[in-house]
Amino acid sequence: MRGTKKKTTLRLTLSAVSSALGVILLWLGGLVQIIDLSVAVLASLLVVFAVIELKGAYPYLIYAVTSVLTFLLMPASSAGLAYVLFAGYYPIIKALL
Repeated sequence: MRGTKKKTTLRLTLSAVSSALGVILLWLGGLVQIIDLSVAVLASLLVVFAVIELKGAYPYLIYAVTSVLTFLLMPASSAGLAYVLFAGYYPIIKALL
């Protein structure tokens, strides 16, 4: 029982850190308009990591939390829009197909 609790805590912690790092990356993309698409792809690499390592519902949660926080914290960002519309869910769809 202790081992499963430890794995769940580790997965939840990695998901939270990945979501926070994704929001920070997208914020930097909104700050510097030249790198907005590059930053959206870099943020989607965090979802790729979650698909490979964490599996289950964690990639969906990382995508959802990062998308919602991006729109709440910086509503006029093209990097956030590119992440939400294409780059964020693409690794999940690709893994399913």
